Amino acid sequence: MRRSAIAAESLLLTLAAEVPDTAATLRLSGMELADCIQEMGALSTDLTEGVRASARAVASAEAGIRQGAELAGRAVTQHVIPQVQDRVESALQERARLEYTREVLANTKSAAQRLRFALAASGLANGVLQSARHFRRAGDGRGGRLRGAGGGGDDDLLGA
Repeated sequence: MRRSAIAAESLLLTLAAEVPDTAATLRLSGMELADCIQEMGALSTDLTEGVRASARAVASAEAGIRQGAELAGRAVTQHVIPQVQDRVESALQERARLEYTREVLANTKSAAQRLRFALAASGLANGVLQSARHFRRAGDGRGGRLRGAGGGGDDDLLGA
């Protein structure tokens, strides 16, 4: 029992020495936490006001850009396009009065007709080659080539 009493007395002395410092530390930590929470609230308010101001600035800039684009569109439609049209029309009329214009148009028309004919002929030749390849594959039964006297190349179809 005496040991228990000594242990209890030692514990009470330690508690009496440590509790006031610990309690003071806890009070100080509580005050620091309260200050921190107040600062966080102030920062949150400042941040909210900054975001709102930025949103207003962006909305204002967007409205300015839209208005500028509208004004630029009107300027192009009302001033630039008519001037360009007038200049192009006058240049075309001037070129149409030149002597060589009829000859150039006739030559261009004839060249375009020859080009159309050549394109049509190449399309026809390509179709014939495709058909011949398909026929060879289908005739073999295995998707391979027919074996003929000429060796079975594409040149045989063209007579080369």
